[in-house]
Amino acid sequence: RRRPQWVDDLPLEQLLLPMLDDSDRIVRASSALSCGLLGLEASGEKLAYLWRNDPIKDVRESALSAMRAVGGEVIEGKLRVEKALSRHLEDFRVELERKSYQASIEDIGSKRPYASISNRKLQNVMATGAPAPSGAGSPDWHC
Repeated sequence: RRRPQWVDDLPLEQLLLPMLDDSDRIVRASSALSCGLLGLEASGEKLAYLWRNDPIKDVRESALSAMRAVGGEVIEGKLRVEKALSRHLEDFRVELERKSYQASIEDIGSKRPYASISNRKLQNVMATGAPAPSGAGSPDWHC
């Protein structure tokens, strides 16, 4: 896409690129978005670094948006890697949730034998009409 003439007349790359390393997160995020809006291809490597390594989520997301806006062969390659990694991480998250769910079901299942013992006692009482056995684990029979 074509940039406005005033963008080419000003030394914006010299002004914006150092701002990507600023200590203030708002400055980093804003300068990343500015690089994307202006299509500064020279910012590609710094944007990729911010996207992968910045501790602030908003800065990472701004860098990713800027990378998508700037485009270019190098950035497109990095974005393909990002897409593959995102897909892989999503598959991993789903698998982890499935295993966690199965483990919780197995944990509940391991507690059921105790419940089935009292169910057998109750079935025995219902079938024979005998009073419930006393002792620990017996239900309290008040009729």
